[in-house]
Amino acid sequence: MGLFEWWLERKNPGPQGQAKLNRDKTNLAQWPLGWQVLVVVLGLAAWTGLIYLVLPWEILSALKFLLGFALYLVLSYFVHPSPATRNMGWMGGVMDNPFRFSDDVNRFLLFFQAFLFPGKIMLWTFRILWYWIK
Repeated sequence: MGLFEWWLERKNPGPQGQAKLNRDKTNLAQWPLGWQVLVVVLGLAAWTGLIYLVLPWEILSALKFLLGFALYLVLSYFVHPSPATRNMGWMGGVMDNPFRFSDDVNRFLLFFQAFLFPGKIMLWTFRILWYWIK
């Protein structure tokens, strides 16, 4: 945190996003069928790629990787970051605002949201398939 950020934002803080910790309550049944098919195709491709990646590994290495990946999926299911996109810096987020710390927080939340998105797609795949089976 720079001196300008600390000194100037104390008086007038910018809007900050937040990360909520709860179950994924996305109602996938209300999505159009085309979006559901797209998510299932992307998710099955990701699961196939994951299996293809891990198969040639030794057992212990594969188990360590799969344990870490399971933790990533749990994190993707329970953590929902939502940045305040109005406060992402100057020129639409291209340039950092040196006078605000809150835009750094929002940039991190946006990065974290993008990091968790593939895990959400992989989980939504099973939820949509379960909905179709029911």
